[in-house]
Amino acid sequence: MPVIAMTQEMGSLAKDVAMHLAQTQNLAVMKHEVIDHLAEKMDLSKSVIRRLREGKAGFIDRITTDDESMALYTAEEVFELARQGNVILRGWGATVCCDLCRMC
Repeated sequence: MPVIAMTQEMGSLAKDVAMHLAQTQNLAVMKHEVIDHLAEKMDLSKSVIRRLREGKAGFIDRITTDDESMALYTAEEVFELARQGNVILRGWGATVCCDLCRMC
C-alpha cells in the first residue's frame, strides 16, 4: 500500500518520473481527480479551479473564492487518496499534506 508524494517543480521531470514509477510499481497517479472533486464541493467550474491553481485567476475569481475552503478541500482530497494507498501524489501540496499526516 505505498504512497509516494512528489513535488512538481519546473524542470524536475516529475510527470515522467511519476509515470515510470506507476508503470514499474503498478501504482495509480493522481491526475485531475482533485480538480473534479474541488469544483463539485465548492460549486465552481473546473476552469476556475485551474486558473486559481496556476495563478491566472481574474479579479472576480479571486474575490469570490474562499481560499481557506479551497485549502481544506484540497487537503481532504489528498488525504483521501493517500488513505486509499497504491498511489503517486504529484503536486497539489501533496508533500506538505503527507508530511502532516505522516502516511508517506
